[in-house]
Amino acid sequence: MRTQNRVAVNVILLCLFAFMASLATAQSHPSMKSAVQVTNRTNPIPHRNLDPTEVRDLLHKFNLDGVQNPDAAGCAVLNQQGHRVNSVPTSEIGDAAFFLQYFARDTFAQTITFTTVPLFTGSPLSKQDQVFNLPNPDDTDITTPFGIPVWALDATTGPWILVVRNDLGAVARCRFNVVP
Repeated sequence: MRTQNRVAVNVILLCLFAFMASLATAQSHPSMKSAVQVTNRTNPIPHRNLDPTEVRDLLHKFNLDGVQNPDAAGCAVLNQQGHRVNSVPTSEIGDAAFFLQYFARDTFAQTITFTTVPLFTGSPLSKQDQVFNLPNPDDTDITTPFGIPVWALDATTGPWILVVRNDLGAVARCRFNVVP
């Protein structure tokens, strides 16, 4: 029995040493080094913020370009304490939530749509939608949690816009920044 255990331990050690040797060889191979350098950049992905014309075209593409009427609807981005903020950190599971808020302003609507859209190039997340279909028209303000996910190389950080619409055509927009 002891001989079998020694043989098993020797086989395991031999395999481990062989694996370590192959790993060291692979890491020192010139083609591996260039691949690692390209795929594991430590710098954020360069973003280019959209210019006003591109923002207008993007909002049109997503059908978010309605005329803003501050008397009919309002919006805000809130932190955990309910205070209005302009910057939101990227989030992971377990992070404290941030919130989007719709102000009804005495408008009785039945469908409220929250849409967040990045205003820069290179984001893997093109937009997020949350839709609330109320059973009856209501003039209640709505607050909903949201988060922009952490993505490698800060790919989701930069300027964003929140667009809130109701089924009566009222539109409100709020800009905010997502930070690492």
